[in-house]
Amino acid sequence: MGAVKIQLSEEESRLLADPAIILTKNRVLEKLAAVLGAISEQQVATMVARRSELPAICFNYPPKISRGEKYGGLPWLVLDYPRVFETDEMMVIRQFMWWGNFFSSTLLVSGPLQQQVLHRLLNTTNADLTDALYICVHASPWEHNFKETNLLSFAANTREEWASLLVKAPFVKLAKKMPIDALEAIPAFLEKSFNDWLELISYPNDETGL
Repeated sequence: MGAVKIQLSEEESRLLADPAIILTKNRVLEKLAAVLGAISEQQVATMVARRSELPAICFNYPPKISRGEKYGGLPWLVLDYPRVFETDEMMVIRQFMWWGNFFSSTLLVSGPLQQQVLHRLLNTTNADLTDALYICVHASPWEHNFKETNLLSFAANTREEWASLLVKAPFVKLAKKMPIDALEAIPAFLEKSFNDWLELISYPNDETGL
């Protein structure tokens, strides 16, 4: 048997010898996880204050922060709240950080509230909600990239066209994103998106503009 050889490029060898790279990455992820933790506390307070307006199922589970290393080969962080993953009903607001790419906020709904969310979206007069909004056109709701095969700009179709495309879809998934380096703006972006999603799933109110 021939001798085993480790074959690394000069750059790869340099990275292997430098623990600071991984330690710095770990610190960044820990800090961002702490930020998501603080945001989750704000979201719980918002939900409690609006309990009478929201479906009871929203309160079945507490917030959950998850992390991983290899979505597209890169680290990620997720905050889910509310987080309902039932066979016949899903309702998830997901705040997602993808290393080197973006922060995103998504609403995923299937089941009893799906048609309400779709109706409200297609009839809203809230330009802040529809500005830079994306809608999932993929067969799976679990892809997070913003490629046109997964998430298509709301502006790409008329509301009538969206209604035709989504009326029989098994779920509705809406998304917005911010650049990964827009750190100062990220907390406000996540808070605003969260509140927009709540408006879509809350009980009907003719005064909301939705």
